[in-house]
Amino acid sequence: MNAGPFDPLRASQPARDPDDRLDQVRQLLVGDHVARTDQRIAALEFRIKELDQLLTRRLDAISTRLDAMTADMDSERRSAFGELSQGLRELSERVRTVAKGQAP
Repeated sequence: MNAGPFDPLRASQPARDPDDRLDQVRQLLVGDHVARTDQRIAALEFRIKELDQLLTRRLDAISTRLDAMTADMDSERRSAFGELSQGLRELSERVRTVAKGQAP
């Protein structure tokens, strides 16, 4: 038989598995699309992470602002109730004074 110059090389290489060949064909057919899709997914995941961090910062700022507003409102409410209480005491005193003045 005629032995070609590459026969020793072919003999030294292990036979390829059909699954490996299928993977190679698949890589040739859709490899670029898969790579682009992976890049797009990675970019979207990064953007989602950025948005999550931004949203967390904004919600923290809103929470801090609400806490400050609540504290201010509590203070104002206490002050208003104090004034109302004082006004009721003064009114009660006037009513007693008037009632004593009208007593027989």
